[in-house]
Amino acid sequence: TSEAQPERHARRQPNRHRTGRGPHPRRRLVGLLVFVLFLFSLLLVRVAELQTVSPERYVAFGEQQRVRSIDLPAARGSILDRNGEDLALSVNQTSVYANPQEVTDPVAAAAHLAPVLATDQNELVEKLSDDSEFVYLVRQQPDELGEAVAELELEGVHLMDEPARFEPSGDLARSVRFFVDVLGFAVEGDVSEHAGRPFELLHGLFGARARSARLRLGRERIELTEYLAPRGRPYPVDSRGNDRWFQHIAVITSDMAAAYARLRDRAVAHASTGPQRLPDWNPGAGGIRAYYFRDPDGHFLEVLQFPPGKGDPRWQARDALFLGIDHTAIVVDDTARALAFYRAGLGLAVAGQGENHGEEQEHLNNVFGARLRITTLRATAGPGVELLHYLAPRDGRPAPLDLRANDLAHWQTTIGGAAPAALLVDQHGGGLVSPDVVALGDAVPGYARGLMLRDPDGHAVRAVGR
Repeated sequence: TSEAQPERHARRQPNRHRTGRGPHPRRRLVGLLVFVLFLFSLLLVRVAELQTVSPERYVAFGEQQRVRSIDLPAARGSILDRNGEDLALSVNQTSVYANPQEVTDPVAAAAHLAPVLATDQNELVEKLSDDSEFVYLVRQQPDELGEAVAELELEGVHLMDEPARFEPSGDLARSVRFFVDVLGFAVEGDVSEHAGRPFELLHGLFGARARSARLRLGRERIELTEYLAPRGRPYPVDSRGNDRWFQHIAVITSDMAAAYARLRDRAVAHASTGPQRLPDWNPGAGGIRAYYFRDPDGHFLEVLQFPPGKGDPRWQARDALFLGIDHTAIVVDDTARALAFYRAGLGLAVAGQGENHGEEQEHLNNVFGARLRITTLRATAGPGVELLHYLAPRDGRPAPLDLRANDLAHWQTTIGGAAPAALLVDQHGGGLVSPDVVALGDAVPGYARGLMLRDPDGHAVRAVGR
């Protein structure tokens, strides 16, 4: 058996001999409060000093940490003649630069860049191996060169816009300014001047001397040409939308209301009565908004907005007011005859057909009673060609038989592939402007041979090949 141990279960008795007592809790709280109030008072004094006594010094100190001044060269303004026309203006062009510290393989990068920049590869290797953080590779080049560099996706190689001096003269300056300022085109390269036997033969114009400027909007390009000699005839002032010398380019806008407001602000000449929305009963064109106007030389132009689900998907972008050129439209007398030329002769494919009529179409074309059969043709790349066949009214005038390349009513559509002249004309109609395929020399930069001809309705086509 076990013996009980009662002392383990005895109650602890209080120590009746303790007489001292600890700090009272209230006193501790009061002391803590006084300490906190003291710290808060110090904070208030510091805030008051910062905000009222000497704030400027601290503001300046903060700005010095966040802000720095950089001197930027001012863009050079336009030089005008006494009539207010541009003698010289500044336009943005693409410059290519590199940060050599970011280039991991200068030799490989130079090998990719040399053919694109048309620059010596060893010179590029030297630049890409430099100890600095910035070096120009080429400056003030056409945008298409910048696009080619961007496609290489080379680490440490970058693009920037730089203003370049552009010195057109006369009517060319006025037209360039219109397309750049109003429609957002960019100038590519310098003004080029053309003359000589190949240029005369290509355009069928003896003694021809011309200046031209290339402009780009999105992926598409146009060329503006001013003939210095011989001077051509002005655009016919009584031209109508169903005359068979009619041609326009369709510039795509992301916002028709904003585009129309800009055109009105720049006092462009109306060709439509106003922007039109084509009716929904038309499955091919329903919801499209369009407006015709004229440039300073009298050429017809169109701004067009596609609704969702119609047109190229890139025309749904909203990052710019004007996005690119969808097509050029030409009036033809007979669709079948035009198709024989453009489809069988030039190899374009039919991309769409439809018939448009009604009040909206009349106000768009500014032709009362307009009823059109519209056929869209496209190549593998580039803008399309839209055939406008007026079923009514049939009073559109034919293109003048003596229309020449220096007349302002002359448009030309450039396509790749200079086919034999006899094949195109004998089998598919039309007429020659050039006597035959011409060895171009430097008449058309980038191409070795070319041929100018007119389709059965008198519209000019310039076929070129490398």
